[in-house]
Parts: sequence; structure tokens; C-alpha cells
Amino acid sequence: MPLLIYGIAISELMMHWRDYLKQGRRYWPHIITGVILLELAFVNFYYLYDKLDQLFLDYPHFLLHILPPLIFLLMVSVYTPEDDKDVKEYFLDKTPLIFSLLALFILINTLNDFDWNMINFIRVFAISVCVLIAISRKIWLIWFFIVARVFLFVMVNYFPHLLL
Repeated sequence: MPLLIYGIAISELMMHWRDYLKQGRRYWPHIITGVILLELAFVNFYYLYDKLDQLFLDYPHFLLHILPPLIFLLMVSVYTPEDDKDVKEYFLDKTPLIFSLLALFILINTLNDFDWNMINFIRVFAISVCVLIAISRKIWLIWFFIVARVFLFVMVNYFPHLLL
């Protein structure tokens, strides 16, 4: 069921992307946030699929692992504007809620996989940036978030020895 919920969220994100082809519906911070959300859905789907055998050990454990996909789906629903809304205006209005939900999503994933490792330190950094974006509504922090995410992805996957 958690994988199905991620699939629904990915589908909703992708269906919205057709709007980006329409003139006047493009707002780059909104598009970049959509890319972030899509990549997060893929990586969480990938990690969750890897530990499916551990999910159904008991009901409380299952609930802990179904909560992040539900929050993610809620976040995607908030992220996606209605057809007649101005994308920039809508996104600027919903930025605090979107990034608060993103911070909550990352926090629950951190608690589910709690261990003192580099991934969780990166998650704490991401939570901090999301909270800053939610509180300050500074759009340049979204650009910082994506650059930091790409940088840390490269470092963790290709140069892990430099992070230790």
C-alpha cells in the first residue's frame, strides 16, 4: 500500500507537468519544486521497495511506514494548483504549507530510519532548509535547496570517503 500511494503521488505530479507547456503557466521555482518532489518520490519508492519484507512485521511498524507516503500525497495535492489559478500567485501562497509538509515528511523518514549516519545528518539539514523556506518565503532558498541536494547526492554516491 505505501508503494501504491507513492505511485498515485507521482501520477498526480506528472499529470500536472502538461501545464508547464502552456504559456503563462510556467513559474520556475514551482517547476524546480516539482522536480524535487518527483525525485523524492522516486528515491523513497526505491528505498521502501528495498525493505518491503520488514514493513509487515507488525501493525505499528506498518503505520510508521505508511505515514510518509500519505504526507507526501497530501503535499503533492497542495503543490498542484487548480487549472484556473495563476501558478506564481498560487505557489507563493502555498509555499509555507508545501515546505512545512516536506519538512514533516523528511522528519518522519528520519525517525523511521533513525541512526547516526550521514544520510540522517543530510536529512536534518534538509529539514532546516525546508523550515527556513516555510517561515521566510524566500524563493532563493529553493534554488539553494536544489543545488545542495544535487551536491550532496553526488558526494554521498560518488565520493562518500570525503564526507567521513
